[in-house]
Order: sequence, then structure tokens, then C-alpha cells
Amino acid sequence: ELKEQLDAVESVNEKVKFLQQKYLDKIHEANKLDRQNNSLQRSLDSANREKDTINQELARVNAVKLKLEALCKELSKQNKTVLDQSKQVSNEENAKRQELHQKFSDSIKDV
Repeated sequence: ELKEQLDAVESVNEKVKFLQQKYLDKIHEANKLDRQNNSLQRSLDSANREKDTINQELARVNAVKLKLEALCKELSKQNKTVLDQSKQVSNEENAKRQELHQKFSDSIKDV
């Protein structure tokens, strides 16, 4: 394509000017692409930093979650123990009350 355009130009001076202009266009385009590349690289670096920050936060959240799950499990065990002890004490108290009631009833019959 460039050769066809160059062949269309007649004089040597015009060919040199044409080639100089094409060369300058390519330099401008290369500079523009370089600026775009730098801008995109900065954006990528920023996104990577943000990703690292988010991953660190996720790791902290997961650690807290695991700790809370362990604490909940321990609390459930303690709650079950307290309920079992409460039932046992309640049953013992009911048995004592029944025994006292029986003794009282027997005492009243004796009187």
C-alpha cells in the first residue's frame, strides 16, 4: 500500500516529504500508543493493589468467621450442658418434693 502511494508521487522531493510525513505519523502513533499503554499499566497496577487489599480483607473475614463458628459450637455445647444440668436438678427437686409430700401425707395419716 505504501509503495503504491509512493509510486503515485512523481518528484523525488515530494517522495521524501511523503515518507517524512508517514514517518512522523508513525512516530506520533507510537507515542500515542505508548501513553495509552502507560495509562493502562497504571490502571492494571491500581486494580492489582485493590485486588490484593480485597483478598487480605477476605482472609481476615474468613478467619473471623471460623473463630465465630468455633465459639458458637462451644457455646452450643455449654448451653446443652447447662440444660442437661438444669433438667437433672429439676428432676432431683421433683423427686425430693414428692418424697416430702409422701412423708407429709404419711404423717397426717398417722395423726
